[in-house]
Amino acid sequence: MKPSDLTDDLKPFFFKDGQYLDPLIISVTGHRDIGLDAELPLRSALSDLLNELFKQESKKSPKRPIVFLNGMATGADQLVAAAVNEARVAFAPDFITQIAVFPMPEEDYVQDFSLPETRREFENALDCMDAKIALPLTQENQALRNQGEKIHRTGQYVLLAEFLANSCNNLIALWDGQNIDKPKPGSTSDVVARYLWIDLTKRASIKEALEPYCNQERNFIINHLQGSVFTVYTPRDRIFGERQILKPIGEIDKITIPKHIQKSIVKKMDHIETNVKNWYKQGLHFQCAGCGGCCTGAPGYVWLTDEEEKQIADFLNLSLDEFEKTYTRMVYGLRRSLKEIPQSNYDCVFFNSETKQCSIYDVRPAQCRTWPFWDSLLESQNAWDEASKTCPGCNQGPLIPFEEIEIRRKKISV
Repeated sequence: MKPSDLTDDLKPFFFKDGQYLDPLIISVTGHRDIGLDAELPLRSALSDLLNELFKQESKKSPKRPIVFLNGMATGADQLVAAAVNEARVAFAPDFITQIAVFPMPEEDYVQDFSLPETRREFENALDCMDAKIALPLTQENQALRNQGEKIHRTGQYVLLAEFLANSCNNLIALWDGQNIDKPKPGSTSDVVARYLWIDLTKRASIKEALEPYCNQERNFIINHLQGSVFTVYTPRDRIFGERQILKPIGEIDKITIPKHIQKSIVKKMDHIETNVKNWYKQGLHFQCAGCGGCCTGAPGYVWLTDEEEKQIADFLNLSLDEFEKTYTRMVYGLRRSLKEIPQSNYDCVFFNSETKQCSIYDVRPAQCRTWPFWDSLLESQNAWDEASKTCPGCNQGPLIPFEEIEIRRKKISV
């Protein structure tokens, strides 16, 4: 199957008959500047690693899909893409998928491959992929784009590092093991550091993109903690200075998060969940003030499920295709959000600024219906208090019982 941005082409890798398949997700990271003399031993090491990994998984969970997330950069990323493509032939190829993850819109990313040779290598690696995802611009870069200025590429590579580190169960890193204590933002060492020191409060992950279909947060994190970093020693081909060979090229180390740290993170999750259920146990007051504040403001997302898209399209007497092209945008290549109007304070496309009303109110998405009872706003008393500063309906009107809040909160994770 050729790479595609369409969500329908990505769903089969994660779902079957509407059920989440809980794939083994493996992210790939590594240095761009690999010397030619290192490629052969690295290919041999990768072949051994992948064959052993596929063999173990085929015995343990023969029908569990394996999904590789690959940033597609020159050097290590493209080397792994070819190695996975070659190794999966001997196993169950239908259950082994490669997804390209561009750190920015594709038209921006391909500028990194301006030379004919690098463009050819990029296209060859892309041929190994089954699908692709393009990460959106950061808020800062979107503002620069709207002003007609150049985007800051480092910010996009930091977003990619966070995505790769926090979207996988296991990580394959082709690197020299340097700078783990002070990683350069968006670098290979940054990806490894983010994976090993997971922050439960800051994640941009494929799990979030899949949220309309499943709520796997606890299982996702537990699987992540049980995973490992497979480091394949890869010296860098320095232009200046003598290259240091610290270990045999291709030597594989396995780093796993220590059990005591895993237990402490799980305990922290329990504590967070307990607090979420306790602090608003007596219920909360809320009554919509009709101000439209939740429909405007800083850039964000209003997520849509397939059913909601169809309902809104029918309401507008449009085909599903016409509705998607006119009123939605694709995020992560997996999930649709309603469009916003940058020239008008990022208003939702269906917000009427004159009447301060929603033009599709009767069929508005669950995210709108459940405001302000979102996970992010119910995380703590402080989070709720911050929301109340901009939403005049919070702490006003009738008391909403705890049970009703929980029903709304569980409809969608925001």
